[in-house]
Amino acid sequence: MSGKAWWRRAIRCSVFAWSVFAIAEVNPQQKLERQFQSAVAQYNSGQYAEAAAQLEALLPRVPNNFEIEELLGLTYSSLSQDSKAIEHLEAAVRLKPGSASARTNLAASLSHSGATELAGVQFRKALDLEPRDYTANHNLGEFYIQSGKI
Repeated sequence: MSGKAWWRRAIRCSVFAWSVFAIAEVNPQQKLERQFQSAVAQYNSGQYAEAAAQLEALLPRVPNNFEIEELLGLTYSSLSQDSKAIEHLEAAVRLKPGSASARTNLAASLSHSGATELAGVQFRKALDLEPRDYTANHNLGEFYIQSGKI
């Protein structure tokens, strides 16, 4: 084999090896994304326990992930597990303090658990972020009615 032919073959083998390496690097991320989408589908179809199990399995592999924490909080809220819902929704708010929806969801869970003062604080913070948000305004109104402030 001539020097040039050997060199081209070595380059092709090297490019192939890097391609395989790059694909191997992408596949774990794609697998995690598929697992998250599966959990979303389970949540949307009312299979809350299954969604929670899948999200809990993802959390150690993708720590500090806003979407996982928020969905896990919503899932536990749907299962009426207020303390777990609050734990994960608080984590979501810590990760993304500018999310009015995360604060509204946290406030709703706090209100449901009886922590009315903390719920009121979160509802107001959500409205500070998005004053025209219908859900936050509606929930704050409901909160005031239920807490006897109106």
